[in-house]
Amino acid sequence: MSTPLSPALADQMRRRAQAVKDRMASSNFTKSHSLTGKNAVVEPGKEVTVRLAPRWDYADSVRLDAATKKYVPNPDYAGGLAYVYALEHWWEGEGGKWNHEWCPRTFDEAAPCAVCTAAAELMRSASKDDREYGKKLQAKECFIFNAVVGDPRKVEQDGLADIRVLSLNGVQFNAVSDIMTGGENEKAAYGDITSPRDGYDLVFKRPVKGGNDRWSVRTCGPNASPLYGPEQAAAFKGWATRLIDLEKMLSDETKDSAGIFRSFYGRDPAPGEMEGDAAIGTAKTQEARQTAPPQAGPGEVDPGGVDAAEESADAPESPDDAFMPPPPASQRASKSPATPPGPGARTAPAKPRLPRR
Repeated sequence: MSTPLSPALADQMRRRAQAVKDRMASSNFTKSHSLTGKNAVVEPGKEVTVRLAPRWDYADSVRLDAATKKYVPNPDYAGGLAYVYALEHWWEGEGGKWNHEWCPRTFDEAAPCAVCTAAAELMRSASKDDREYGKKLQAKECFIFNAVVGDPRKVEQDGLADIRVLSLNGVQFNAVSDIMTGGENEKAAYGDITSPRDGYDLVFKRPVKGGNDRWSVRTCGPNASPLYGPEQAAAFKGWATRLIDLEKMLSDETKDSAGIFRSFYGRDPAPGEMEGDAAIGTAKTQEARQTAPPQAGPGEVDPGGVDAAEESADAPESPDDAFMPPPPASQRASKSPATPPGPGARTAPAKPRLPRR
């Protein structure tokens, strides 16, 4: 038998192993459609068709009528915003592997965050390189939807529609918000573009890195369209039961302050470090510093394309068209297809009140 490790060395190895486990777990994020990075659904300078899906609990919007045995609108369904707001961090680690974490300040503005603290320290450095890296480490705002891409819609290997989360940055979200609400011109509002029956496809155009363009978002045209056509009905069987619960996803995947510290530094925090006191100085931050991510173009935060966890979609559980019942008779009045619906036609999401940082 070999010489046993001393208790101190054994404890050090255990802590290092736990840090590795934390890092491995941090890559287990819900699969997503990425607009940037190596796995992006659109190349720089090109366009991609995106359909934002309705709220994750949309299956509750209908109920089975006992008398007719048909699905009808559920009057008790309250609905709500189709997205969640979050803060996220990206950094490149060992071997060029990208690390991604949701910032704990997403849920608590006062929560200690090692990455936010490191970014703040670097931003105060006299070195320009340090300041630039600190800016890249800062928490980035994102707005997360369920979505499908392409026209026809992209499907998975099992033949089902490839429903994934899609994260929008501020520029992209503001463009989507202006389409839905009309921005400063309410008469131009398209309303609830996530409606599966009469919503709108969007076209996202990705800017070329290093250029002066920003992301642009527009509707595919003036006419509303269903989420899918007859030719893809089989792919959308039970689609509403496969929407990702975004609130639960974000809660499950967000580490606490100690967890994100271990993910960033690869070790447990020493006393006082999580609170961001003098124990975390520039020297400590430099010690934990990894290769800086490439500079993103204007309006674009390039996460580097971390591979999302590949999971097969759940089996369908409900009839495909059950979640798109005809509107009430009072709402069946014909509209001019060339005129976007007015703001009163649908409920458009309001911009969230962003947390102060």
